[in-house]
Amino acid sequence: MTGALWSKRHGLDAPYPLLAHLLDTAASAQVLYDQWLRPGLRDLIEGALGADARSWMAAAAGLHDVGKASPVFAGQLLARTPEPWHAQTRIDLKEAGYSLDVPTERLQHLRRHEKASALSLARTDLDFGDPISGDWLAAAALGHHGRFQVPDEAEFDAFLASAGGAWLTARSDLTDAVMVACGLDPAKDLPPVPGHIAILIAGLVVLADRTASEWHAVKRAQEDLASGALDIEDHAGWLERRRAFFAARLPKTLGVYQDFTDARRSIAGDFELRPLQESALAAGDGLWIAMAPTGNGKTEAALLRHAGKNERLIFALPTQATTNAMMKRVQKAYEGTGNVAELAHRLATVEDFYALPSEHRAAGCDGLIPSEFLRSGTARLLAPVSVSTIDQVLAGSLRTKWAHLRLLTLANAHVVIDEAHLMDQYQSALAEQLMKWWGATGTRVTLLSATLPQWQRDRFAHAYDRSWQPAAVTFPSHETVPGAPEALVQASYGIAVTTTRSADPVRTHLDWVSEMKRRAPDARLGVVANTVGRAQEIALGLQARGMAPIVLHSRMTAGHRRDAADRLLAEIGAGRPGKGTVVVGTQAIEASLDIDLDAMSTDLAPAPSIVQRAGRVWRHTDSRRTSRLPGVAELPLQVVAGEGKRGALPYFTSELRRVEQFLTGRSRLVMPDDSQAFVEASSLRLDEVDWAGQEELAEHARRFARAGGVVINADELTDPCADLETLMRLTGHDVDEETATRLIEMPSVTVLVVDPDGQGGAPGAWAGSISELEAVRGDDRPALRRAMEATVPLNGKLARQALAVGTQWSPRSQVLAGMIPVVLGQAGIGYDPLLGLVAQGAGGASAGANQPVSTG
Repeated sequence: MTGALWSKRHGLDAPYPLLAHLLDTAASAQVLYDQWLRPGLRDLIEGALGADARSWMAAAAGLHDVGKASPVFAGQLLARTPEPWHAQTRIDLKEAGYSLDVPTERLQHLRRHEKASALSLARTDLDFGDPISGDWLAAAALGHHGRFQVPDEAEFDAFLASAGGAWLTARSDLTDAVMVACGLDPAKDLPPVPGHIAILIAGLVVLADRTASEWHAVKRAQEDLASGALDIEDHAGWLERRRAFFAARLPKTLGVYQDFTDARRSIAGDFELRPLQESALAAGDGLWIAMAPTGNGKTEAALLRHAGKNERLIFALPTQATTNAMMKRVQKAYEGTGNVAELAHRLATVEDFYALPSEHRAAGCDGLIPSEFLRSGTARLLAPVSVSTIDQVLAGSLRTKWAHLRLLTLANAHVVIDEAHLMDQYQSALAEQLMKWWGATGTRVTLLSATLPQWQRDRFAHAYDRSWQPAAVTFPSHETVPGAPEALVQASYGIAVTTTRSADPVRTHLDWVSEMKRRAPDARLGVVANTVGRAQEIALGLQARGMAPIVLHSRMTAGHRRDAADRLLAEIGAGRPGKGTVVVGTQAIEASLDIDLDAMSTDLAPAPSIVQRAGRVWRHTDSRRTSRLPGVAELPLQVVAGEGKRGALPYFTSELRRVEQFLTGRSRLVMPDDSQAFVEASSLRLDEVDWAGQEELAEHARRFARAGGVVINADELTDPCADLETLMRLTGHDVDEETATRLIEMPSVTVLVVDPDGQGGAPGAWAGSISELEAVRGDDRPALRRAMEATVPLNGKLARQALAVGTQWSPRSQVLAGMIPVVLGQAGIGYDPLLGLVAQGAGGASAGANQPVSTG
């Protein structure tokens, strides 16, 4: 009787049977359970479901679409566009005994087939207050399109009134068929599971559905049905054959993690391991926090710890630039493994990693290979090896559509967070909830930092393990939570620091560069400003003084930024012979960009940022340094403090005052000896905000309040009494990860800089017309990559100017649809080949000088 019921039709020559899709999804779930899920998560699920855990997991996946056996879906009664096959489908359904007579007022209430699935599988009435533990099977079906939306009374009544009779019989038959094929007795009681296990199961159901719905998989099954290789009446045989297919297909879709053949040699080469790296080999499970200065090999330590278990890796960094740089290091370590991998951030497609087709990479046996199946959005974190911006990880803490898939993804990997101190109060509140989730799921987490304040370390450690007892931070050190810090021995070095208060910080920086150039013409000099506008003013001033600085900040096209970063690495990267280089930038310079400067002048910033910025100076041993910078025995660092609130932006005046107080009167910092004391003395708590500045206090409180309004409640999710309303709160709408996980001035947009015919000379800009840009197809990777090179993130005033342009925009590519094209010269927006995007007619580079910098 179920033969007339179908599940897939788009892009196919004939409808695909519903039962076939249900069995396919069950088979795919078994393969994911066996090959993709890490052993620790399997143990968790088996602890709740017992010996039949794999069978229950497969059944949950298989039954997700049983609600398609209902009149509105099967008969396409609310189809937006009539298709030629609709009429024949309705005839077939009626001939099979299914009623399509649904009153008009009920049609909308039966529109969502996932709700029909949940109502069919429910053991309760699916009230908001019903516990998840007793209805997790229905909940898994309810969430397979991204949101847990419990059916309301009208939907419940419509389901009872119009989806009964033959529809009810069909759903019962389908349910029995899937349960028996999975090795379960349909009459067996549903074992209870806690909320966090239900979320893991729901996430795996989504993934099983995606892999089973892949066009290649469905087309292959149709061919096998036609040839007789598959028999829809042989449910167990179908499951067995399709399980073999999905097992063979998995390496080409999600990928299966391939471990190092010789981890130590692949990661550290022939070098002797440093103490931190030796400690990483014995770090074991749990949360591992490594706090050590630059040069201790923290990246290699994280990879060595990772190699202790055969499981997926997510390596998260603070900015796109640092993420791109880290991907190159991770690629080198994984040479010869053949792992599927993804670079996960907004502009990933413009990077070299995606320049060569994956089939060419496979033929060349490269270490990391991108997958078309994982090329967009959240899917990139599903890869066996994913190098991402921290935004992509922190998005897992938000109440957003697909939250359960994100949480599964983050629990099914070893997660490494580099430069953890760069998470502000808002991001730390998001990370705190993830720490609770990771602790509940036994996920290995590694935090890397040279400057983690004690408040941040305590917050993360206690969230991961409630039994953890705080101890004083030792620096440098490493610790496993639960556990105590273990000190590392580190040779000391001195920083010759000069702190200058200035009413004109731009001129102070310019004069410093001029003086350094006079004394040491070949020295590699860096100037770091806290805002894009100030960095542009400094670069313009240096140009006026006859210098040619390299500029790096967020308000440049992606192509321009990439070229600037590549040029820096080529000139002053590790072991490079460049001399006389002057670089001007923002926070994009301070984290993980492996350049080696001789001296630096920086705006006053929070202590962790100053330590990180100083880490770009004298980064490597270089025998040529004394010839470039003669007569200097210790690392030179000038810190420039601006006047008032304008000089403090985008940071709190209260915080910078503490930093300045610590530095005042000191001509020398000894590292790492003074590092933690510097960080702790400058760390700002809510009770230390300047109460005289009410606006500043309100802003500080806003960071916590906004985080509390958008973040998941991990305590709710892991509560044994969690109810269906908890799931509804978990999922919301799609989010822009790089906006929702950062507190940046709104509005925030990504613009596509259009420079018709290249007349404006804007590096990275789209040199064609807007109509040519609109015509770029999503599957035209070279053209899409070229278009993405023209992107620039904007917020605040410049974003409002871009939004005011109002250009008609209907791109073929969904990737480009959420962006705004801006032709240079429109709305007062221009582009300078040195400075990047500028506001024309408002002081050029000075326009928007104090807008907080976006590090995306």
